Amino acid sequence: MVTAGDAARVHVDLAELREGRELLVRKCGGACHLAPVPADHAAAEWPGKLDEMSARAGLKPEQRQLIEMYLTAMAEQR
Repeated sequence: MVTAGDAARVHVDLAELREGRELLVRKCGGACHLAPVPADHAAAEWPGKLDEMSARAGLKPEQRQLIEMYLTAMAEQR
């Protein structure tokens, strides 16, 4: 669940955060595995992880950007 507080904390639009989450669930979770959870990695690790996964998931650049925004915003800032 993405809240207005989450969006305010990371200074991003709530609608974009929600769209990133929806894309993550739809494009990265499915028959093969569950969608990743933001807590699976530190915020700084997600861009590299998405580099590995985005081609396999067939993400367009704007979709990848929204998913990265969601994952980094919701992950721990270690």
